[in-house]
Amino acid sequence: MLRALVATIALGVFVVTGLPGSVAVSGETECKETKAKAAGKKAFDLLKAFGKNTKKSNSAKLAQDTSKAQSKFTKEFTKAEANGQCLTSGDSEAIEVKVDAFVEDAMAEVSGLPTTTMTTSTTTTTTLWTLCDPGSEVFDYGEPRQNTEAEQISLEMLGAVGPLLPPDEIYDRIVRDLGLIRAEDERLEDQTHTPAWAPNELLVEVTEGLPHDDYECLNAHYQVISETPLVGECFRLTFAGNANVVALGAIYEAAPEVQYAEPNHVIGGQNSWTPADLGAGVWHWSIDDGWWDCIAGCGCHRYYELETNLDGQVKLISVEEAGGPWCEF
Repeated sequence: MLRALVATIALGVFVVTGLPGSVAVSGETECKETKAKAAGKKAFDLLKAFGKNTKKSNSAKLAQDTSKAQSKFTKEFTKAEANGQCLTSGDSEAIEVKVDAFVEDAMAEVSGLPTTTMTTSTTTTTTLWTLCDPGSEVFDYGEPRQNTEAEQISLEMLGAVGPLLPPDEIYDRIVRDLGLIRAEDERLEDQTHTPAWAPNELLVEVTEGLPHDDYECLNAHYQVISETPLVGECFRLTFAGNANVVALGAIYEAAPEVQYAEPNHVIGGQNSWTPADLGAGVWHWSIDDGWWDCIAGCGCHRYYELETNLDGQVKLISVEEAGGPWCEF
């Protein structure tokens, strides 16, 4: 479990515990070495990720890098214990807590960030390195795009580690290509893209009992205008503007109190327009023109594969039709 921002630490020092002080047999020594290296490597990777983010803030990239560090750590501990010769086993979580606490403490020291604590009967939960700066300016969504269909396609194109807002050149290219493709095939004139998700909403679940400092700070920074309770500690967040909510969800999930943060997906979509930049100015478009009972996934489909280039040329690669006899192709 990644605790990149909040660590639950028992009183102690940053050491790999339970390892023998005397000379061990080769299997035990190898296990000890692998675990120690995994702990050190995770600390290095996390400090590197936070350091890069301090120089150039990119919350989505930070979430990706910290997740990779955790995955590598877990993989190495599993590998170490696979030979069955470790003197301790099942201690990855305990060691990981100590590693994360060390990283958070180091980042707090070099950043001058305040420390807040919450003490229980046996452990102390210490917030040392915050994901969100309460003093930062609110996120600027910019002016609403005139072509909402092109904006939605461009947002969906960015992906989980992409920017929150599409660059103008991507949006402008999509506006241009939509017009070119529809002029090329009149069957697509009124077949607009169905959003895969609401561009200004997230579905989130927070953990009861943990401080919600980062969650509340993120809500303020990204201008949540509505927090609608759903069930338990689940909420639908509505933001002041449209964004790549897949990447925004990854930012929220980096907060320790957030269990998940996912887009509010649209059910029953009819059509999808999906572009891919192939390089050298060439874009590939996959278009699914669907109809007939689309709540159940659409019973009829016409699939297009096309390419466009910088010169405005449209190349039709293929058209395939699928469905029952009632589709009337």
